Amino acid sequence: MGTLLTPSRIEAVQRRIESIVERLKPWSWMWPPMAFAAGLGSFFLVDRQQWLGAALALGLLFAWTLLLSEGLISRWLSRRGHPTPPVA
Repeated sequence: MGTLLTPSRIEAVQRRIESIVERLKPWSWMWPPMAFAAGLGSFFLVDRQQWLGAALALGLLFAWTLLLSEGLISRWLSRRGHPTPPVA
């Protein structure tokens, strides 16, 4: 288990995540409409497809948790020397 999290693997995963985030930045304006559509979809699908409504609700809960923890994550990354996002 100790060989799973080697520094080189962690750096490779970090570089991969950073490249994905950089590619998604131009479409950051799409998150609010997508979240609204997912919420609306979960509202209508709860009675018809219970498992799909539950999956959408869990996804929305996860996204909400990420939004709330954005400041914590930013401070944690800045203490480790990573650049912080600009404050609006």
